Amino acid sequence: MYRFLMSRRYVKLLFAIGEKKKKNILQLSRESDMTSSHLTIVMRQFEKEKIITKVKNGREYDIELTEIGEEVLSLVRKYNDIALKQLNKEVPKEEKVEIKDEGENKLVSTT
Repeated sequence: MYRFLMSRRYVKLLFAIGEKKKKNILQLSRESDMTSSHLTIVMRQFEKEKIITKVKNGREYDIELTEIGEEVLSLVRKYNDIALKQLNKEVPKEEKVEIKDEGENKLVSTT
């Protein structure tokens, strides 16, 4: 379960499932930057961990977060916000970085 929450793609997937709009596998795979075959493996693991439920609706599945999934999503959101705030504190927006290009011995300034 740990590896499924420590990757940007899996967090994006949780956020996409947590939205109110219903989405199919193809839409979820596009939003989370995964192939549909990899997404199927991840969804199977999420289902095994009781994070999501899949309900068949005609030819497609409606994917929803369970109560446990909602708790996981709220924790991910909480710690995601904390991490982003910490990163914003550590890196000033107007800081200039100077890099010396070894090939031509020029000083390159980037913002």
